[in-house]
Amino acid sequence: FKKFSIPLQVISNGDLSVPISIQVYDFQKKKPGTLIGSTDCSLSSLMENQGSDIEIFDKKRKRTGTVKFVSLQIVRKATFFDYLRSGLQLNLITAIDFTASNRDPRDPRSLHSIGNGQCNQYETCIFNVGSIVCPYDTDQLFPVFGFGGKINGQVSHCFPLTFNPSNPNVQGLQGIIDVYKHSLQQVQLSGPTLFAPIIQNATQVARISFQESHTYTILMILTDGIINDMRETTDAIVDATDAPLSIIIVGIGDANFDAMDELDADDVPLRSSRGKVMSRDIVQFVPFRKFLQNKGFGLAEEVLAEVPRQVDEFCSTHGFTPQIA
Repeated sequence: FKKFSIPLQVISNGDLSVPISIQVYDFQKKKPGTLIGSTDCSLSSLMENQGSDIEIFDKKRKRTGTVKFVSLQIVRKATFFDYLRSGLQLNLITAIDFTASNRDPRDPRSLHSIGNGQCNQYETCIFNVGSIVCPYDTDQLFPVFGFGGKINGQVSHCFPLTFNPSNPNVQGLQGIIDVYKHSLQQVQLSGPTLFAPIIQNATQVARISFQESHTYTILMILTDGIINDMRETTDAIVDATDAPLSIIIVGIGDANFDAMDELDADDVPLRSSRGKVMSRDIVQFVPFRKFLQNKGFGLAEEVLAEVPRQVDEFCSTHGFTPQIA
C-alpha cells in the first residue's frame, strides 16, 4: 500500500486507546470490493507492534490472513494559529463587479443600491469577511479594485477604487466600505465580466508581499454575473496555485453560477490551456443567496473554511516553518 496520512482527530478523536476497526478488502475494478478480513485494535497497540503480523478474521471469526503495519508515525502538524503566532500576516484584496447587470445604483432594484438605510449585498459581504481577515494585518492597508466598469469612458477590468494606480490601498475595514460607496458615484457600469486581470494582479502582489513581510494574500471577488473569460481565468488560477494566494468568489444576486463551481475545483482539478494542472486548490466559491435571509451571518465561516489548509499547503512547501506550541 502507498503511504497515506489521516488526521488523528478523524480516526479516533485523538484518543490512542480507542479501538478502531481495520478492514482489508480484495479490490474489484468494476464492482464493490470483497472483504478479506478485519480486526479491532487501538492505535497505541499498533504503534507498539509495528512490523509484527496482525491476524485478521472473516465475519464467522475464521482466520483469513495477517496484515502488517511497517511504519506508523504520529506527527504534530502546524495549525493555522501556529502560523499567525509565528509572524504570518494576512492581507485582503477586495475586487468588486461593476458590470451593467448589477443595474444602476440609483435604481432601488440594483445590487449596488445605496442610500436606502440598508447595506446592500456587496457591503454585507465586505463587512462579514473583512471583520475576520482584517485584524491579522498589522499595517491595516487594504487594496480595493473594481472590474467591468468605465473610468472616463474607458472600460477597465482592474482599476483601483482610490483611482490612484500607484496607491490602491485604503485604511481599515471601514475604508474598504467607504471607498466602494464613493466609487459608485464615479464609475459607469459596463462589462463584460472578466476575472483574469484581477487574479493576475493579485498574484503579483501576493508574491511580493510574502517575500517582503511573510504576508499571505486573500483575494475576495464579489460578482453578480456569468464569467466571460473562463479559459483565461482558469489559466490565471492554475498559474497562481504556487503563489501565497487564496481566492474567494462570492456570487451576488440570483445569476447562474455553475461556472464558479467549476473554478472551485473541489471535484476536478483545473487544467490550463497549456496542459498544466493546478498544484493545489486555492479557490472557494459561495453564493451569497444562501445567507441573504440571515443578513450574511455564517458567510465568513464558509468562505474562509479552506484558507487554513491552503495556507499550510503553501507555507509547508515554501520554507515558512512555524513554531509549534
